[in-house]
Amino acid sequence: MDIEQKTSKINKKGLKNILKLYRFLKPYRFKFGVGLSFLLISNVAALFFPKLLGKMVDLGNQGKMTSDITRVGVLLVILLLIQACFGFFRTRLFVEVTEKTLASIRQNAYNHLIKLPLSFFAQRRVGELNSRISADISLLQETLTSTLADFLSQLILLSGGITFLFYSSFQLTLFMLAILPGVAFIRVLLR
Repeated sequence: MDIEQKTSKINKKGLKNILKLYRFLKPYRFKFGVGLSFLLISNVAALFFPKLLGKMVDLGNQGKMTSDITRVGVLLVILLLIQACFGFFRTRLFVEVTEKTLASIRQNAYNHLIKLPLSFFAQRRVGELNSRISADISLLQETLTSTLADFLSQLILLSGGITFLFYSSFQLTLFMLAILPGVAFIRVLLR
C-alpha cells in the first residue's frame, strides 16, 4: 500500500507562518544564539580534524621525530574534546530552548481553545483537536531540536569545506566544482 505524502512548496504564506512562530522563540533568542555559536565552533573544529590528521600522516612519512607526531596527536585529542564539549552544550541549549518554546506554544493554543464558543466544540471532537495539537507540536519539536541544527551544521561544513579546498588548491577546487553538476545529472539519468 503506497502512502502518498503531501509535499508543500515554500511560498510567501508559509514563510509568514514560520515567522509567527518566532514570537514564541523570541524570549529565548539569547540562549538560541549561544547554541548557534556553539554549533559554529564545533563544526569549525570538525573541519580542522582532517587537516591535522593529514599533517600527522605527512610527519610520519617524512620520518620526523615522534615528538612532532605526538604534538599533532595531542592537538587532535584537544580538538576532539573541544568539538565534543561544544557539541554537547549546543544540543543542551537547543533542547532547552525548544522545550520552553513548545511550552509557550502549547499554553497559547490551549488558552485559545478555552476561549472558543461551545458551538465550536459541538462541531468537532475534543480528542481529535488535542491529538492534532499534540502531533503538530511533536513535529515542531523535531524540527527545532534536530532538523534545524542538522541543516545549519551541514551548511557550515559545506561552506567551510569548500573554503578550505580553495585555500589548499584553487585549481583543483574549481575543477571539482565544475564536475559535480555533471555527476549529479548522470546520477539522475541512471535512476
